[in-house]
Amino acid sequence: MEYNNKYDVFVSHSSKDRSIANTIVSTLEHKAIKCWIAPRNIEPGDEWDEAIVKGLKNSKLVVLVFSSEAMNSKYVKSEISLAMNKNKIIIPFRIEDIIPENVFELYLNRKHWLDALPPNTEQKINDLVKIVEEYLPNNNKNSKNNDKKIIESNNILKPINKKDLKSKKILLFSIIFLIILTIFLIKSNINTQKAEHFSTPTPINKTNINYSEKEEECKIFGFNCK
Repeated sequence: MEYNNKYDVFVSHSSKDRSIANTIVSTLEHKAIKCWIAPRNIEPGDEWDEAIVKGLKNSKLVVLVFSSEAMNSKYVKSEISLAMNKNKIIIPFRIEDIIPENVFELYLNRKHWLDALPPNTEQKINDLVKIVEEYLPNNNKNSKNNDKKIIESNNILKPINKKDLKSKKILLFSIIFLIILTIFLIKSNINTQKAEHFSTPTPINKTNINYSEKEEECKIFGFNCK
């Protein structure tokens, strides 16, 4: 079968991220950038897998909506694997603060991504449009040179920094631990104060009572107080 790059962009995404993927497609196509996305571009009667392969091979580059749901999607894994094998340009559009794992670590380890974490996800789609527009006119050139040109021309794309993400996770866990420890200490202090407040009162030692006033009354009224 012959493929002719009928589409500009193949949008790879998990069905759980369909809303943001559709927004990306709508924005790109508003700029006359033709997109392929499942299930919209799968014709009635087509085999799902075959339609995806055909759509990807007929696209110039791939936008990956990258999230934990995407990493768990067998279709997304297959799409990115095929894109790598066909030397397609892949632009990871990261919508969740995670790092690539398993096969994605292999596929995306040396890729630059577009950081689009909430609440700025939809705003970052405009940056994605700019990147795609820059890639498309030079798509026939060597992809490595293309990557270098795009990265040098703007600061939108970022390399995957695993150390930075791990540091963020360590900091987050440290903050959570300190909060839990503080709550525990406060509760312990409150319980100690309650225990002291409701402790058994010290019994009165009757031998230490001063009876001088009672004896004085006895003398005045002539009572025998002995």
